[in-house]
Amino acid sequence: MNQPRMTLRYKTKQPGKDKVLTTEIKRLTKKHKRYGYRMITAKLRQVGWNVNHKRVQRIEHVGTLYIEPGSPWENGYIESFNGKLRDEILNREVFYSVKEAKVIVED
Repeated sequence: MNQPRMTLRYKTKQPGKDKVLTTEIKRLTKKHKRYGYRMITAKLRQVGWNVNHKRVQRIEHVGTLYIEPGSPWENGYIESFNGKLRDEILNREVFYSVKEAKVIVED
């Protein structure tokens, strides 16, 4: 094949290079359990990391799951909406009446 032997036995030169980043990702995912890799990437950037979402996704080992057809509780759009509604409104507000809740949710 005319391929150098070095390419067949290549070892990374910095095996622990992502160790600090992995620790920070784990800390953020424990604090923000509902966040995906994109929100974790945004949080890392806020803290000062210069990292892209592909690297975070590779480190977090994010994959896709099988969703049973016709399962509304496993619908990604509905789950995303419910999660954002809970994070942005329901966990932050105290409602004293149904009317107040309707006004805040509509805003």
